[in-house]
Amino acid sequence: MRKFLFVLPFILQAGISRAQISGSFVAMEYRGMSNLIYRVYITPDRLIGIRVNGYISVKNGFGIGYVVADNELNDPEAYVNRRTEANYHGIDIQSDTILQLDSQNFIIRKGEIKRLYHTDKKKFGMGYYPYSGRIILQCIKTTQSKRPNRDFVLVGKQNWEDLLKLMEIK
Repeated sequence: MRKFLFVLPFILQAGISRAQISGSFVAMEYRGMSNLIYRVYITPDRLIGIRVNGYISVKNGFGIGYVVADNELNDPEAYVNRRTEANYHGIDIQSDTILQLDSQNFIIRKGEIKRLYHTDKKKFGMGYYPYSGRIILQCIKTTQSKRPNRDFVLVGKQNWEDLLKLMEIK
């Protein structure tokens, strides 16, 4: 419920009805030696990823990257940069406009997903950051999702079982 209350103002400002969004999660995706934080919205027919933070660093990262406070490590919302997320207020995230706002954003139609599963296999580079495993997507490469495979690290404590159910192809 807490997550929904946080997202509700964003949904209302973006002009998206609650019926259109089944849920969302915060995930890290590695890019070589770097990483990005996404908020991934789940709708009945697609996954919409918007970049809400850049590089996450460990303590004493010498000013490089964003460091999550120790007392907030289990809260996925602590990994979100509010200023970056504010760039999407008023935008219909289901439109291709989000792809123009950041080249890292993506839209994956559920029909383009070939395989979807969760793994507890350790992700190299996570250091002391807690995470709830990884959701792996194998999908068709499109102009809206330039990467055919996605490896979403579920930062903090999240219910991956519920997320997989929401993402199911029906």
